[in-house]
Amino acid sequence: MEKELKSKMGTVAVILTGDSGAEWVETFSDEREITALEMAILSGNPYPLQKVYEFRENAAKEDEDFGDYVEDLLCKKIVRPEVQSHGVAWLRSKLKIEQFRQEEKDAAEVIAHFALAKMTEDPDLEDFILAAPGVQVRIRIFKVRLTPGTSASAA
Repeated sequence: MEKELKSKMGTVAVILTGDSGAEWVETFSDEREITALEMAILSGNPYPLQKVYEFRENAAKEDEDFGDYVEDLLCKKIVRPEVQSHGVAWLRSKLKIEQFRQEEKDAAEVIAHFALAKMTEDPDLEDFILAAPGVQVRIRIFKVRLTPGTSASAA
């Protein structure tokens, strides 16, 4: 029996503003952020991107609070060695995750540029797959309204 190689397909969301045509606002590839955007759109939120920003803010706050807790714990004079070891391992892991997120963001930006070029060829593209040998990326184009007082600026 032949084994099929299954790989998870990543998704890159390209956010365009509908206010002034198709101006690029942002790109993200975090599935939770994409889900938050979709849910805001489905619920009729007039400014769905705001939900993503709120999600990011809450996640950053939780991460910061936990980081502060670990830092405080490591700064105490009497801490069991295994607790110190776990705290240091968490800090190292956090640094690696932050580096990975930055690399993923950079890759998503490159993919978004290519996707937008494809979209200029076919303006009706909204949900499509870019594929290369061994790699597939789903591209989702969202056209949203910006919150009053904000401006579009591609990240």
